[in-house]
Amino acid sequence: MKLRIPLTSSLDPEEFGGGSITSGTDACNILYEKYSDGKLYGTQRPPIAVVTDASAATTDARGRGCYYWELNSALYFINNDTIYKGDYATTIGTITAGIEPVTIVELASKIVIIDHENNKGWTIDSGDTLAQITDADFPTDLIQGAAVLDGFLFVGSSDGTISQSASEDPTVWSALDFLTAEREPDKAVHITKHLDQVVMFGSRTIEFFYNASFPAGSVLQRRNDVSYKTGVTDGRSIHNTGDKIYFIGSDLTGSGSVYLLDSFQISRVSTPQIDKYIHDTFIQSDLDAVAAGITVNGHELLLLTGLTTVDSVFQATQTIVYDKTTSYWSTWDIALPGFSEFPLVKWTDQTSLGSRQGYGILVNGDVFKFSGNSTPIDVVSESDTDYVVDDYIQQQDDYVLSLGADASANIECRITLPEFDGDVQNNKMMHKLELVGGLIGGTAGTADVDIRWSDDHYNTYSATRSLDISLRRKLTRLGLFNRRAFELTYTGAEQLRFEALEIDFKGSNYA
Repeated sequence: MKLRIPLTSSLDPEEFGGGSITSGTDACNILYEKYSDGKLYGTQRPPIAVVTDASAATTDARGRGCYYWELNSALYFINNDTIYKGDYATTIGTITAGIEPVTIVELASKIVIIDHENNKGWTIDSGDTLAQITDADFPTDLIQGAAVLDGFLFVGSSDGTISQSASEDPTVWSALDFLTAEREPDKAVHITKHLDQVVMFGSRTIEFFYNASFPAGSVLQRRNDVSYKTGVTDGRSIHNTGDKIYFIGSDLTGSGSVYLLDSFQISRVSTPQIDKYIHDTFIQSDLDAVAAGITVNGHELLLLTGLTTVDSVFQATQTIVYDKTTSYWSTWDIALPGFSEFPLVKWTDQTSLGSRQGYGILVNGDVFKFSGNSTPIDVVSESDTDYVVDDYIQQQDDYVLSLGADASANIECRITLPEFDGDVQNNKMMHKLELVGGLIGGTAGTADVDIRWSDDHYNTYSATRSLDISLRRKLTRLGLFNRRAFELTYTGAEQLRFEALEIDFKGSNYA
């Protein structure tokens, strides 16, 4: 009997601990695309180029945030207590030291930095003058996040207070200009903006506020027609795309899940098995979570990284990725020297209609971009020449110039499939196996894909065998099995399509 097993595998963790998944199906460093007939195939995630190497410039390894400011056409980013512009060679000034992500927004021709870890706010003007917000009425118990709405800056405190700045002036605050989110007596965790309203995430609730233009006190009014009894335990686990907000939340039973807030409606996007991992790793254990995201090649991606603290520095345990386009979960990592996982802290937001490069900052302080090249090789280089439009990465090789890489590593992709049994309990004999797919772009050359399999539920694996996907080759004499899970690995320099495994098997006399 011949049939095809699709190579469309979603992360389904079965065993995990300490923030790392050790068993189950996965598609590591894989994105799934569609043929014109709607069939899916997998290919490597887009390669990255580290354009500003923190380890070459500073001993700090505490990436805290980044922001591309259209007014000055420059990237600003923060590592520990120092604000940099463009790269590590240009410093703007210093703030209070820390490791927690900061929130960066823009108001009245100023960048505003909200540092909840140290309960301080800072501004940068168009001349790159850094100044602390020193108004006596500026809140001193800040939570993660901030929101700019109709010319006002809103920040939150853990008791649910929402304070607002003067109109078009983030440096001026009044003790009377506040409102309290108090639908439930829970602790406030994160404040941000959703569409045209301010949203406050609490440990047990979500509340929304609109601009009612009150002449005294806060301009905000709470919406009574919509709220949720779903809470957030970690303010770092929220990613705001502007129109959508992803977050790790828990319901009144305490169960942890990944949710999406879209048009004031929330929905769960995690699977039951992902929920178990989320609950064990981020709800019950001591691990922290940082959420960030990007849209690349038409895929809206959420990256969740587990973090531990070692010697006052965050270290990543594992990065899981949700692809809203396909609803698949996977894992990402980086094989460059000194890297592990894919601990994205922040990706720069699009703040204009013009084309410009997008950048991200990692937990270790490195600044990177997606290289825009189809060659699946991550690089570390100070060259900054690829054509990348923020949020939307253009896969157009005509724009790609060569990088003088200081270091490089091929992207290792891995697909671990669910167990296959042919829908019968009897033993089977597998005679042949062929990989359906091929090279992208018609590149000529050897592209060996390693294949192995487990017949005992991922506990042990066979010896690894290889297939050159650039040629039509088959594996034969694959032995007796009852239930078999295949694993494919590729670490070459060619971009591949992974579509299916075509197998030939029949029932055994030894049922």
